[in-house]
Amino acid sequence: MVDDRLTRTGGVLHQPVDVINCALAGAGTREQRLFYEQTAHRYEPDTVLLVMTERDNLSAREERAYAHVPGKFEAWSSLVRLLQWSRHEGARPFDYGGTRAEVEQLLSGVQLRRSRPLVALLRTTPMNEPWSALKSAVTGRAEGAGVPVVDLGDALVSQARGAPLTVHPLDPRPNHTAHGLAADLLTAALEREHLVE
Repeated sequence: MVDDRLTRTGGVLHQPVDVINCALAGAGTREQRLFYEQTAHRYEPDTVLLVMTERDNLSAREERAYAHVPGKFEAWSSLVRLLQWSRHEGARPFDYGGTRAEVEQLLSGVQLRRSRPLVALLRTTPMNEPWSALKSAVTGRAEGAGVPVVDLGDALVSQARGAPLTVHPLDPRPNHTAHGLAADLLTAALEREHLVE
């Protein structure tokens, strides 16, 4: 089934819109920028949508340094489980200094090639410290370059009406419900910013 959100809104039929999904599972902002510079720009897009999550400062490969294989004592003791989590996964950094520079470089390259960018923050939880740090790092750079930034978080949480938005309580990735709601919100944002006609 073809998703026609961008060609039919409010009952009005618009010109067809070609969408090329260049998302890279497990990629950080650096890998997304490199992929755009090496491959995606060849499609000569009119609009480039950068969707970010709070985990975009590290790639999946870099995150592996903070994962551990649970030991036999963790199955018996929640205290040992908590201790091991704090030593490994809990030590994962949410520093966006490098992300800020990558976003700036990516947006500059997009604009240099005469494409129009939009940055969207795909937040499925209430605002917390990692999200606050990411939003402040990205927003200043993007808005300083005249690029709109859309934080989908509050709208997603309110529209979900209590339905889960993540794959699992221990897996913070957005689930199919979150992606569907985000698609509707992004369609509205693209139209509001006149990035699709």
